[in-house]
Amino acid sequence: MYARFFRWASDRVDENGVVAFVSNRSFIESRIFDGFRRVVGREFSEVWVLDLGGDVRANPKLSGTKHNVFGIQTGVAISFLVKRKKAQGCRIFYSRRPELETAEEKLAFLGDAKLPKIAFEEIRPDKNSNWIKQASNDFPELMPLFAKSVKLSDRSSQDKAVFKLYSLGIVTNRDDWAYDDDRDSLAQKVQYFCDAYRAEMNRWKSSGRPKATSDFVDRSIKWTSELENHMQRGTELKFEPANLVRSQYRPFVSRYTYFAQVITHRPYQNFSLFPDESHPNMGFSIAVEERSEFGLIAVDRLPNKDMFARR
Repeated sequence: MYARFFRWASDRVDENGVVAFVSNRSFIESRIFDGFRRVVGREFSEVWVLDLGGDVRANPKLSGTKHNVFGIQTGVAISFLVKRKKAQGCRIFYSRRPELETAEEKLAFLGDAKLPKIAFEEIRPDKNSNWIKQASNDFPELMPLFAKSVKLSDRSSQDKAVFKLYSLGIVTNRDDWAYDDDRDSLAQKVQYFCDAYRAEMNRWKSSGRPKATSDFVDRSIKWTSELENHMQRGTELKFEPANLVRSQYRPFVSRYTYFAQVITHRPYQNFSLFPDESHPNMGFSIAVEERSEFGLIAVDRLPNKDMFARR
């Protein structure tokens, strides 16, 4: 969210001006902020960043109440983005306070500090817009595990990857209805779900097909806007026992799920990877989201998107 405030300010500052923010420090090194760093380097003449650290999630040895200037979990940085009309290129200056410095020590430093006297290091971004923790290796030259260009290409393409087909795990948006530890219990729930959906669709039709379906349908089952759209289009739901399959719900937790269009809110490419239990397959599930620690596990059944979720 804070990146939007940088955008808002940079759109309004004069051609000779300064944008100054105290914000989350994640833009300094987070992978998902590479575009942010690239744009900042393109739009400003100078960037001065004082990194106060205090990111408790990145370093469990820290305490928000002891090491963070605001007593929070998120690291903090002070940024000055300078525009100079006739300047060419962008110079980036970075200074980092000691990792284990306490909040009191940081505040004392800030109380006495003068910007010209702070020891800043001029840094030069690499081609991937990394400011710090730049790696020097041939990793980008290796064949990727997967790539969108390969996924969308035909056989004549020169692009290569270890795996041509990849996907997120399934998302049901209604795990209470679409998952269960017991196959028969899940069958009963899905049968009830289909019957309730069919009854509501008939009631909606007999009531003149009102447009405000969100205020119309009975909430005894888990409705989503997409399910309401299916009802308006007349999509039929019929329980099929063959759709009851095993799913890798968490790294060491296997549960039954009902894998079918509509009830599985987001199947993604998994009908091609794990169409049903009569077509066995093997795959690898990898955690690639910033909110999850790295995880890798081999699976022989339908994976859940939130397999590595911290809950």
